[in-house]
Amino acid sequence: MSLADRPFIIIDLNSGRYLEKNVGHEIYNLVPNPIDNRYYGYCPPYGNLDIRSLGVKPNKHGYVDGVLVVYVQKISGSCDREVVAFTENARVYATPQLGEKLKRIVTVGERVEYCKYVVESDTLNLLDGYPRFIIRIREYNTYMFRMQRVYKGKYPALDKKLIEYLDEYLSFKTTDDDLSFQGQVQCAEDIGSFDNVFNSEPSYTTTGSAMQVSKSARVSKFALRKADYKCEADKYHNTFSTPKGVQYMEGHHLIPCTTSNAVAFYERFCVNIDCPENIVCLCPTCHRKIHFGSDVEKKRIISQLYLLRQDEFKRIGIEISLDELYGIYGLL
Repeated sequence: MSLADRPFIIIDLNSGRYLEKNVGHEIYNLVPNPIDNRYYGYCPPYGNLDIRSLGVKPNKHGYVDGVLVVYVQKISGSCDREVVAFTENARVYATPQLGEKLKRIVTVGERVEYCKYVVESDTLNLLDGYPRFIIRIREYNTYMFRMQRVYKGKYPALDKKLIEYLDEYLSFKTTDDDLSFQGQVQCAEDIGSFDNVFNSEPSYTTTGSAMQVSKSARVSKFALRKADYKCEADKYHNTFSTPKGVQYMEGHHLIPCTTSNAVAFYERFCVNIDCPENIVCLCPTCHRKIHFGSDVEKKRIISQLYLLRQDEFKRIGIEISLDELYGIYGLL
């Protein structure tokens, strides 16, 4: 599901009552909990969220999954806000959850409180070092953050600009991470067989503020060898010889190996998507086309690769339609 299709909420941090007492349950929103390395967010004041304003109904347990949550904070000396972090796939509760088991506390006067939360997620994107998105309050409503939250649909023009910004960030982050990973693939030993790795449980690492899938460079190298180092989008595409004496190619996870996708596909099909069946061998041009081409170009190459891997997906137990794959790439 693309970001534009997700329900979302903007949560304003470190304002309101927080400024009066300089303490609040939201002090832990952007910090991974040391017990399980997950993120638990509070929405001031009082934590209660009107899930109906997200445009979806909560399940019988009182929560909604797959919510985009954006955190902003006031710019010093201004009423404007800047986006400081976001999580694209959160669980959001209608009422505050007691965080006693998380051992997060705040001291208010002489009283010690366990911090509550209404948002929980495996990952969080902190925008440190990345150009910030500024919400110019005067362009919308001077009272828009009076209750320290704004729901999707309240300001459609803002929604559109914000989603474009977040998509650009995710594209930048994916490309940056992928360049580093492709270097690891080139250096990986080309030994062993990984035909049954789809049966293994995905593993994860916490880097900085985000939990990421621990992708195996050796698995990708194995997939390149199985493809005989030929571009699976066009076998006539040539590149150059690497120091190892093979043609330079890159491994691309057809179902993108993000944390949310890895969790979802393991829960649905008990399949680890960091497997050779999900990794296609591409020349750099075709690989970049998937990430940066026009929607028409992206659809053409993704549909071609989907047809090539459709039977492999079925063999390992993944049921996915082309439209669902388009949706993962934000192409619907």
